Amino acid sequence: MRVYFCLLLLGALLSGACSRRAQDKFPYRWVYASKNLSNASRVQEVGQIARTASEHGLNGILLSAGFDQLDL
Repeated sequence: MRVYFCLLLLGALLSGACSRRAQDKFPYRWVYASKNLSNASRVQEVGQIARTASEHGLNGILLSAGFDQLDL
C-alpha cells in the first residue's frame, strides 16, 4: 500500500505545472525526502512535502524510506 502511495506522489509531482522558462533551463527539479513510512502520519508528511514541492515547480522526488528492506 505504501509503495503505491509513493508512486502516486511521484506521478503527481511529475505532472505538476511549471513555468516554461524554468523548464527549459532546469528540466529536472527534484526534492529529497527521507521518512520512515511505518505509520500514517509519516505518509501524510511525505504527501505534504510532495504537494509543497509541486506548488513550487519541482517535478520529481527522491524518497528514502527503507524500500531496500521490504523483503525483510
